[in-house]
Amino acid sequence: MVFNRALGCDNIISKDKVTECGIDDIFSRLAKYMQEQPVCMTVVRRVLVELLYNLNKQVMKSVKTNYKQEKIGHIISYIDEHLAEDLSLQQIAEEFFFSRQYLCKIFKENTGFSVYKYISYKRIVLARELYSNGMSLSEACRCAGFNDYSAFYRAYTKLMGESPQKSFIKENRR
Repeated sequence: MVFNRALGCDNIISKDKVTECGIDDIFSRLAKYMQEQPVCMTVVRRVLVELLYNLNKQVMKSVKTNYKQEKIGHIISYIDEHLAEDLSLQQIAEEFFFSRQYLCKIFKENTGFSVYKYISYKRIVLARELYSNGMSLSEACRCAGFNDYSAFYRAYTKLMGESPQKSFIKENRR
C-alpha cells in the first residue's frame, strides 16, 4: 500500500532527499489545497507540476547513482574472482572501459577504499582463511595473489597495524 509506508521506506528517493528537496512540503500543501472549499484546480495543478518536476529531478539523480553503484558491484566481483592473478589498475580500467583516474575516483567514492587497498585487504583475508584451513602461510600467500611472503608481510603490517605473527598469535589464544 502506497500510503501506509514510513517516509522513504522502499522508495527510489531516500527520506532525507524527500525532506531536503521539499517534496514532503509539496504533499502537505497539496493536501491543504484539496481540503479547501471550493477546490481551486488551477492551484492544485500548479502544485502537481511542481511535485512532478521535483520527483523527476530526484529520480534522475538516483538513477545516475544506482548506475555507478551497479558498475562498482561488477568491478568488486571482477576483483574478487581474480584475486590470485596479477591485478593492475590499468587492466581493471580496460576491462570496464574506464580511464584509470575515473576508476579510482568512482571506486573510492562508492567504497571508501582505494582500488589497491581493497585488493590488498581482500588478499589478506583470503590468505588468512587459507592459512586457518591448514595451508602453509607461504602457500596461502601465493594462492591469495601475493608474489611472496615478504609482499604479504608488508601489506598485512600496513593495513592491520601489526605483523601477521602477532595477529595470528592473538587469534589462537581466543
